[in-house]
Amino acid sequence: ARAELTRVLQLAQAREINLRNIIINNPDGMLVVDVEGFVIFSNPAAHVLFSRSADELQRERFGLPLMSGEATEVELLRNGVAVPVQLRVVDVDWEDNRAHLAILHDLAERKQAEAALRASEEQFRSIAQTASDAIILSDGTSTILSWNPGAQATFGYSKDEVLGKPLTT
Repeated sequence: ARAELTRVLQLAQAREINLRNIIINNPDGMLVVDVEGFVIFSNPAAHVLFSRSADELQRERFGLPLMSGEATEVELLRNGVAVPVQLRVVDVDWEDNRAHLAILHDLAERKQAEAALRASEEQFRSIAQTASDAIILSDGTSTILSWNPGAQATFGYSKDEVLGKPLTT
């Protein structure tokens, strides 16, 4: 019986270490917030998001509404700069008390990539519309997606006549 108890205890300790590693190494910020709205736990990613240490976050008011359910996009102020994050909240039991687990996913890189893509697309549109050469964009099935004025001048068909049609017959 003693050997079985030792084995069960070792298994529980190994699981605790695994869970601790998941929380510590999670790239998303994780905060446990009590029912009064005060932070009672934070992981290292949350410290980075807020540019504050665990001690600085501890017992601070979270400051955002904590509604369980769908993810919502909010902005955090980090060193005076607004940082877009996705906030997801779930209700949890923490040390025998009800609490909220707030998971914060930094969206800054994705937002920057989306802005760069929009700028690149706008640059392509601008170049295509002003080029005197024919520029035709088609998809993998050779359906015409874009037809610039240069293509109209070269081939004599208007954009409305060719969009959605096959490039070859």
